[in-house]
Amino acid sequence: SFQKTLIEMSKNESSNNCLPHNNEMEESIVLHHRTKPHIYSGRRKSTHIPSLKDLCINTIISNIDRNYDFSKIEHDLMMKILKRCNPKQIKIIEIKNTNLKKETEEIWESHCKALTEISILPSNCSSWREAYDKINDRSTRDLSKIASKIVQKKKNAPKPRAMKCMPSCKITTRNRSISQGTIIHAPQKNTKTEMPIGLKKTLEMMHQEQRKRRR
Repeated sequence: SFQKTLIEMSKNESSNNCLPHNNEMEESIVLHHRTKPHIYSGRRKSTHIPSLKDLCINTIISNIDRNYDFSKIEHDLMMKILKRCNPKQIKIIEIKNTNLKKETEEIWESHCKALTEISILPSNCSSWREAYDKINDRSTRDLSKIASKIVQKKKNAPKPRAMKCMPSCKITTRNRSISQGTIIHAPQKNTKTEMPIGLKKTLEMMHQEQRKRRR
């Protein structure tokens, strides 16, 4: 068995050596693999590597609800954190760190300008934070009024008309309407079909003539 396998291997090697060597074919195969477009699935990964400072800021913002003491953080870094926070998060920071209320006026001003087209602090407000609270409360009240109006309008709206099925027409009128193109040709539900009146009369006349001839 061992000798047979050696003989078969030698035969295969000799047959492979006998094949013509085509360099052009090999080059085309290699080029085809190189020029073949690569298809990737999923989300594209960013090549940007964030700095340690950015990672720390992101972790602080994501864990603001735990009410950490930010007194030991540098002022410039704390301002960067506050600018990236939303109004709810800024309020949480101010509750724990009362010394930051004076520093957040510019940030509250930017939040007020994002809600409405306002350029000057209103006379009835002592700070931009108070102005933001009033503007936010007014917008929520307006939205609730609009929502209640929509709900009331839907309740008072008239009910849609109910659809009624008409009885099926006779075969003569149906054929006429199909030929004229007023309705689409479709098979009737009833399997029994009535014979046209003209065809009945002609058949009766033919039967009468046959009876007369037999007599």
